[in-house]
Amino acid sequence: MDNEAKAALKRAVGMLEGILERQIEVHKEMLVVADAKKDSIIKGDIALLENTVAEEKKLIGRIEEEEKKRLAVMPLVKKGLGLGDDVVKIVDVIEHLEEPEKSRLMAVRNQLKDLLESCQLKTRHNAELLKASIEHVELFMKSLNDAIQKDAIYNKQGKRAGGGPSIIDRSV
Repeated sequence: MDNEAKAALKRAVGMLEGILERQIEVHKEMLVVADAKKDSIIKGDIALLENTVAEEKKLIGRIEEEEKKRLAVMPLVKKGLGLGDDVVKIVDVIEHLEEPEKSRLMAVRNQLKDLLESCQLKTRHNAELLKASIEHVELFMKSLNDAIQKDAIYNKQGKRAGGGPSIIDRSV
């Protein structure tokens, strides 16, 4: 590999490393938002939940942008390493790098992988909490509606439910 090709590969690897590091930072922010979301669900704070969902959407947009950049730089790295299109996993690309880039990128990739797993776990947990909260509200509303139907004093027309004397008996 000539010096120009080595320099191009080094630039592409540097860009890839920068993208992965930015993805790490965004996913760290996503974990903070996931914790805030959990708190809002537990507290039943709809305003806070709306804010966390809005923040989550912004972070997802940033993640998508960084992923587009990563997908754009991967062919440059693969070309510099002489790899074909059949190599798609980043870990497989990293395996073909020389030291110290190989160790550095593998550490960054592993950190990102751990963060992704944590985000996935928290997202799943929040979804379960939200589902349980909705089920609780639905059960409460049903029991409240059943109690109203069972113990109704007046019907929808304002007449005493079930007939019988009213509170003020005009025959007296």
